[in-house]
Amino acid sequence: MQDSIKSIREFISGKVSEKQGINRDAGLTVLRIYQIAAQYIGSKNVFPGPQEEKLVSNAETVITKAMQKINEFFSGKWAAYRQQVEGTKLNLFKDYKPIE
Repeated sequence: MQDSIKSIREFISGKVSEKQGINRDAGLTVLRIYQIAAQYIGSKNVFPGPQEEKLVSNAETVITKAMQKINEFFSGKWAAYRQQVEGTKLNLFKDYKPIE
């Protein structure tokens, strides 16, 4: 479960760096692609053109892919895991026997 969740998280926001200081993942992640599109649109004082439309289209594509990965996880691995956990009987307490 942890590996699956980590994989989805890294796809969306990138790998977590263990180095000190400011580190930026050079790869293109869902958040990075979205931020690039938002930055291009927000930095101009004119109506968005073909370049901005392409960036928005790219962002929509990767966001859709991320949503598909999340939905597949919850309908597949998570559902099976949840069913297994809910079916497991946990005894948190032992019966008390009086001291004689």
